[in-house]
Amino acid sequence: MDELSRLRGLMKEETFKHHGFTDKMRRNILDEIHSGKSKSSYKMRPVIAPIMSAVFVLACLTFFVYLSGSQLDLFQEGKNASQAEWHELELEVDENDTKWNEDIKLPSLVPFEVVDRSYKATEEDGFDTFTVKLTGPQEQMLTVKMDLGLEMFEPEIDVPLKIGEVTGSYHYNRELQTSSVNWFDDGIKYYMQFNPRTSNITLDKEDMKRIAESIEK
Repeated sequence: MDELSRLRGLMKEETFKHHGFTDKMRRNILDEIHSGKSKSSYKMRPVIAPIMSAVFVLACLTFFVYLSGSQLDLFQEGKNASQAEWHELELEVDENDTKWNEDIKLPSLVPFEVVDRSYKATEEDGFDTFTVKLTGPQEQMLTVKMDLGLEMFEPEIDVPLKIGEVTGSYHYNRELQTSSVNWFDDGIKYYMQFNPRTSNITLDKEDMKRIAESIEK
């Protein structure tokens, strides 16, 4: 501040005499001294602007990649079924099992050892419905629900999935990590869901297709 005051004191009319300064030039110099503004802030703007633009573009790109990956199920958590042990399911029917019905169809290939299974027969909207639940050692569960006697059914397509000669729909729930598929074939509407529970095994659409195509006709 002392240096600035000294300069202001020197910048009087006598200072500019005999040096070729006009009144306009003198006023401009005095205005610059009295303003005390720094030009460094003007130099920073061209540098900061491109950096902020680059950060914004990178953030948008990251969000787009994540969103696209989510839609395509690229970020499924847990282990894939390729790391699980596939088991052939041997159908052994107890003649005294009153819950069993010859119309019940079971998959012959599953990605876990079946330690328990249950059947349920109900009637919904005039159609017979059979539900089969297969449970593994880590509480993982494969549920197959069959509605019999339908003339036709067109599933609402989420992710198209070819099962044999028909097209079904595959869906993956990221929050619950469950995989499901539904399709219609030969008068039967199928709905199949896999819940990993504590097994930490997730099934993609090819895994679900493999199970669905193993269902005995």
